[in-house]
Amino acid sequence: MYGIIGEDGSDVDMLVELVRRISGNERLPVRKQGFSGSGELFKKGILTLRTFSLMRCSRYIIVYDSDGDHPDTRKRRIVEEIINRSGVAGEFCALVPTQEIEAWILADIGCVTQQFPGWKPTREYANPEGINSPKEFLRRLSREGVAKPRYSNAIHNPVLARYLNLDVVKAKCPSFEPLFTLVNDGRGNVP
Repeated sequence: MYGIIGEDGSDVDMLVELVRRISGNERLPVRKQGFSGSGELFKKGILTLRTFSLMRCSRYIIVYDSDGDHPDTRKRRIVEEIINRSGVAGEFCALVPTQEIEAWILADIGCVTQQFPGWKPTREYANPEGINSPKEFLRRLSREGVAKPRYSNAIHNPVLARYLNLDVVKAKCPSFEPLFTLVNDGRGNVP
């Protein structure tokens, strides 16, 4: 069973969908907890991991966007301040999407037409992790030709995760690889 925690509920919900898709099991048991920001993630993450451990989770994913910081710095913080302090045993994936998890959606921007038939993106993004603030970038893109944005991360991230071409995301977004490896091979990225 998986336990997923993150600084934002929509990120966690998106990961639940992705884990189930990668595993090929839409009923895969997953415990999840999204927090209201990184402060709460680091304050309550330890106790949440311990609780998930009691619920027989054995694979854990902690998602924390890099938001412009170096991903290794963010990963180190996850390991030192949450995983090590929790004392929980299992396979861990300290998942740090470069910039924000929404870069994964930009990797396969064409997937938005599955949810928004009227939105036809005309451009592809070869390096979506190089785009600053991908969440805001997606919102701006979704406003083109309409009065208000079509896209809201809180609502649409988990929905769009159903349609993403995972091979494309994996090819364009190196930060996706640790998740793919954990689910497919059972190996985390935390020693």
